[in-house]
Amino acid sequence: MGIFSPTVPRNIRKHLAPGEGVLLVLHPSAWRYILHYLLGLILLGFSIVLPVFEAKAVAAISGILYIAYTELRRRRIAYVVTTHRIMKEARLFSRRSSTLPMNRITDVHLDQSFFGRLFNFGDLFINTAGEGGFELVMEKIPGPGDVKATIESQLLETRKKS
Repeated sequence: MGIFSPTVPRNIRKHLAPGEGVLLVLHPSAWRYILHYLLGLILLGFSIVLPVFEAKAVAAISGILYIAYTELRRRRIAYVVTTHRIMKEARLFSRRSSTLPMNRITDVHLDQSFFGRLFNFGDLFINTAGEGGFELVMEKIPGPGDVKATIESQLLETRKKS
C-alpha cells in the first residue's frame, strides 16, 4: 500500500474532469503530530498506574479520544495530484479548498529538515506564474522527494501537450 493513499475521497472524485486521472492522494505525515500521539499514549499509561477505577476509566477514555481526535485532524487535510491540477482540501465541519492547474505551475521547491530526512517527510512549496510567494504549500507530507518527482514528471507531460 505504501505511504500514499490509493483511494480517492468521494468529495474529490466528483470534481474530476473527464479524462482526469488521480496520481497521488496523501495526508500530512503522522510525524507532524507525534507529540499529540504521545500525549494520548501518556493518558492511556495513566489508566494503568492510577489506583482508582474511575480515574483509570477517565484516563483511558481521554487517551483514546485524544488519539482519535489527532488522527482525525491529520486526515482532514488531503493533497491530491491529478493529471490536470493539484488540490488541497481541508474539511471537518467546514471546508477549504485550493486548486492549482498544472499549466500555471512554474516551480516546485522541497524543504526537508534533518528529522524530515530521517523520517522521510517534508514540505513542498508550489509556485505559479505571475504570483508573489508560494501559491500552495503541501506541509509535512510523506515522501516529499517522490511527490516532487511525480509533479515534475506531470509538468513535463503537460508542457509537451501544450
